[in-house]
Amino acid sequence: MSYKPPKDFIEQGVRLTILLLLLYWCLYILGPFILLILWAIIIAVTLYPVLRRIVDRFGWNQKFVSVLLVLALLAVFVVPISLVAQSVISEIDHFWIFKSSGQLEIPMPPDTIQEWPLIGEELYFLWIEAHEDLTAFVKHYKTPIGQAGAWVGQKLAGLGLGLLQIIVSIIIGGILMANNSTAENNISRIFDLLFEDKGKHMLNVAVSTIRNVAKGILGIAFFQAMLMGIGMYLAGMPGAGLLTLLALFCGIIQIGTAPVTIIVLLWAWPNMSGFPATVITVYMIVVGLIDNFLKPLVLGKGKEMPMIVVFLGALGGFIAYGLIGLFVGAVVLVIAWQVIRVWIEEKVEEQHDNALELESKED
Repeated sequence: MSYKPPKDFIEQGVRLTILLLLLYWCLYILGPFILLILWAIIIAVTLYPVLRRIVDRFGWNQKFVSVLLVLALLAVFVVPISLVAQSVISEIDHFWIFKSSGQLEIPMPPDTIQEWPLIGEELYFLWIEAHEDLTAFVKHYKTPIGQAGAWVGQKLAGLGLGLLQIIVSIIIGGILMANNSTAENNISRIFDLLFEDKGKHMLNVAVSTIRNVAKGILGIAFFQAMLMGIGMYLAGMPGAGLLTLLALFCGIIQIGTAPVTIIVLLWAWPNMSGFPATVITVYMIVVGLIDNFLKPLVLGKGKEMPMIVVFLGALGGFIAYGLIGLFVGAVVLVIAWQVIRVWIEEKVEEQHDNALELESKED
C-alpha cells in the first residue's frame, strides 16, 4: 500500500515553493538597490525622532520637515565628501605628474619609527630603501605594490559612485520619513511574522541598535574625520584628502584615528616652524581624542557596542561594496548580532521558565 501525503501538506508545499521563488525573484530584481534601500532605512530610522520633535514643536507638515532634513543632510554629509573626493582626485593627478617627470622623491624616515613595536625596524629599512632609489624599490616590490595599488585604485575610483549612492539613499530616506506610518506598519508585520509575539520587542531592539550605531559610531567617526581634514588642509598637508578618508575608515572600523595623527605629526615637525607645528600637534591630538568623550554622551551609560562586530561589518562592507558598504556593513551586522543575541537569550529564558513550571507541577 503506497503512502499518500495529506492534501493540505501538498498545498502548503506548493505555497511555500511559490513564496520562495517570488522572494528570490524580488531579491534578484532589487539586488542593485539593496544597499541604497538599507542606507535609506538607516537614515530614516535615525532622523525620525528629530523630525517628530520639529513637527511637534512648530506644527509644520511632516513632508515639509522631511524635505528640510534631506537638504540639511545633503549639505552636512555630501558636500564634505565631495570636497574630499575632489582633493583625492587632484592628489592622484599630482602624484602621476611627479612620477612621470622623475621628480617624486621619498623623504628620509624619522629615526623614531625604529622604536615602533613589531613593524618599526622593518618599516624603517623599507623606507630607507625607497628614499635611496625609488625606481629600484618599485621594481623590486612590483607585484605586491601592483596588487595593493590596483585594489586602492579600484576603491578610489568608486568614490564617485559611492557619493551618488549616498545622495540617492538620502532622498529615499526622506521619502520614508514623510510616509513613516505606512513603512512602520509594514516592517512591524514582518517582525511579527518572524518573531510572533516577540515581534514588537525585536523591532525596538533593531531600531535602537540602528540609532546607536549611526550616531555613536558612524556620526562621530564622520565628524572626527572632517575636523581632521580641515586641520590638515589649513596646515597645507600634502595628501589631506586621502588622509581624511583614512581617518574616516579608521574611525568607523574602531581602530581610532591615531595612525593619521602620527602621519601628520611626522610631516609637520620637519616641514613647519615651531609654533605652527605645535598648534597642529595639539589640534590633531585633541580631535583624535574627542570620540572618547562623545561616545559615552551619545550612546549613554550601560549600552555596550560589540566593537569586533562593528569592525568586521565595516571592513567587510567596504571590501565588498566600497564607500557606502563602509557605513551599511557596520549597521547591518550589529543589528543581526543584537537581534539574534536577544532572541537566543529570550528562548533560553523561556525554556528555563518552562522547566521550572514543569518541576513545580511534578512536585
